[in-house]
Amino acid sequence: MSLPTQVRLNRSFDIAKLQSDLEAAVQKFKALPQAGPYHDGSWKGISLRSIDGDYKNPVAFVEGGLYKDTEVLSFCPYFKEILDSFSFPISTARLLFVAPGKKIGEHVDVGFNWETGMVRLHIPIVTHEDVMFYAGGDRLCWKEGEFWFGDFAQPHKLHNKSDIVRVHLVVDCLVNDELLALFPAETIADIESQTVVTKHAPAVDINDDVRSQCDGFFRLPKSMSPLPLFGRMTVEGNQLQASIFGVPLPFGFNAVEAKKFKYLGNEISLVKGDESGATLSLLNSKTDQTFTIEVMKNVSFLTKVYIVFQKTVVGGVSWLVKLNSRNQQRWKKITGNV
Repeated sequence: MSLPTQVRLNRSFDIAKLQSDLEAAVQKFKALPQAGPYHDGSWKGISLRSIDGDYKNPVAFVEGGLYKDTEVLSFCPYFKEILDSFSFPISTARLLFVAPGKKIGEHVDVGFNWETGMVRLHIPIVTHEDVMFYAGGDRLCWKEGEFWFGDFAQPHKLHNKSDIVRVHLVVDCLVNDELLALFPAETIADIESQTVVTKHAPAVDINDDVRSQCDGFFRLPKSMSPLPLFGRMTVEGNQLQASIFGVPLPFGFNAVEAKKFKYLGNEISLVKGDESGATLSLLNSKTDQTFTIEVMKNVSFLTKVYIVFQKTVVGGVSWLVKLNSRNQQRWKKITGNV
C-alpha cells in the first residue's frame, strides 16, 4: 500500500466566476516569479493571502506566521467567498501561472505532509489536457472548477505542452476535522492506517499577562546557534511570533493552552514570567530536544549595536540566497534546462 498522490474533494466551484475573478486580478496586479531553483522564472504567482499581507510575497512558508488577506481579494469577491467559506486554517493562497511550453522541474514540497498536518489543495481555473502534471509517478488530470488534494511531499513536476497559460488557485492549510470531511471516508481510513495524521486544534485566547511577559528581546541558546543571534518575541492575535533580526519572516506558534504555543513539530511553554521578562521552554518533538529561551524587556547598548550588525549580515545572506535562486532561474531560462 502507498499513500494516495491525489484525492478529489467533495466540493466544486463555479468556473465562470473563477475565471471572472482571475481576469480582475491579472488586470490590476502583476504576477511575479515564484521561489525555487527548479524553474526558469516563468512560473509566476499572485498571492491572495501571504505571511505579511503583500500580494508580491511568493513565500509559501511552513514555519508559521500571522497570515493575512492581500489587497487582491478586494477585487475578487468569489475568491474571497471561497476562502472565507473554509472552516480550516489557511496560510497562503496563491494564483499560480505556468506559461505555454514552460516546465516546473521535479521537486518535493518540504513540510507538507500528513504528519505535520499541513497540506496543499488545488482549484484549477484554466487548464488543458496537454498540461502534463505528475506526482509520485501518477499523472494528475484535474479539470477546471474541481477541488483536489495532491501529496506534494512526493516528487512532482509539470510541463505545459498546451498553448494556454495554466492557472490554479493553490491553498495551503492546516488539517482539522472539517478539512478531513472533504475527503471520502474510506480514503482517510486508508491514510490513517499508513501514517500519523496530525489534526490542529483551534487556537485559544491569550490573556494580557502572558502577552506582556512574552513581549521582548531574546537570544537563541548556544545549543541552537553557536553564533550569537538575537530576536524579538511578540504576541499577535492568538499567536506567539519569534523574529530573528535580519530574517525576513517570523516563526509563529499558535496558542493551544493558556501558556503553551505549538506549530508543527515545535512547542513553546511559558515556564515563568513577570514584568521583567519570561523564561520559555522550546521543545522540538521530532528530535526530543528542549531549549530554554530567556525573554528580556531591555538589552544593553552594546547588544543594540550588535543587533544592527546582525541585521546587516543576516539580511545580506538572505538577499544573497534569494539572488542565487533568481540567477539559477535565469540560467535555466538561457539554457532551457529545467
